[in-house]
Amino acid sequence: MWSETTVSTKNKYLYGTFTWSLDSPVYTFDKNSVVGLFTYADNDHELDIEISRWQEDINSQLWYTVQPGLIKGNKYSYSIPSSTNGTNTKYRIKWKPNYVRFTAWKADGKVIASQTYTNISRIPAVPQYAVMNLWLLDSPSDGQNIELIISDFTYTNTTLDIQIARNKRNSGLAFLYSPYLLSNGTWIE
Repeated sequence: MWSETTVSTKNKYLYGTFTWSLDSPVYTFDKNSVVGLFTYADNDHELDIEISRWQEDINSQLWYTVQPGLIKGNKYSYSIPSSTNGTNTKYRIKWKPNYVRFTAWKADGKVIASQTYTNISRIPAVPQYAVMNLWLLDSPSDGQNIELIISDFTYTNTTLDIQIARNKRNSGLAFLYSPYLLSNGTWIE
């Protein structure tokens, strides 16, 4: 059984702003699914945005984590109202040497959840890949397909004011879980 699709940048980046636009109703996804939008060097140097109910029958949760997440104050969770389905939402990690700001917002600009992390001793200071994935903790409990559409991804280093990577709208990445079909994106530079 298929359990994960991951797309990662070829290059590593040190600091900057990473933004993902999602066109799928991610807050209605099955309780066994996890959407990950993150930077990654290793398990101790990772900045996570995760959307998952972690196999619970509750409103979808939005998680912001500076790894390792077991350290007190490194993980934040938000309960998402059932009236918010997650279609046309954006997610951002703004990573600086002295803070990390996680933000999620709707198409109308209304912020869903925002958190600023300022423990300088735990902010990663090593280059990281930008990664996006859809994975399963178990088979979908409702037996339905799960389709994650990432319509846009950008990395911007505001210090240099240059845009490094962009996946143009309408040519986005589509992840489709089906027992019969799996299509996934390609490397982004």
